[in-house]
Amino acid sequence: VQDARLQEYVEQRANTWVAISIFKGVDGKPNSSFRTLFLQEMIARGVLFQGIVLPSFSHTKADMDHFIKAYKESLVVYKTAIDAGTTENLLVGAPCKAVFRKYN
Repeated sequence: VQDARLQEYVEQRANTWVAISIFKGVDGKPNSSFRTLFLQEMIARGVLFQGIVLPSFSHTKADMDHFIKAYKESLVVYKTAIDAGTTENLLVGAPCKAVFRKYN
């Protein structure tokens, strides 16, 4: 995140057993379009990712290397969207919606 100069837009929260990424838009607030774009790019690189990394002893070094490579490559696309101020023309489909939300 620091190498890509995206500290303002991709927040990393971690403790001893889990790492969470929070994806923000150009206004610095959590943004579903930008989050969806990042998830889309990770999936395109063969990693099913929801913003949470929960490593286990079943993960090999090759697994982690693949994840890190996909994450770095996805950050490049994310930066393109941040620089443009929009996910338009990069996002395929509609942004993800929160699972738990008010129903009216």
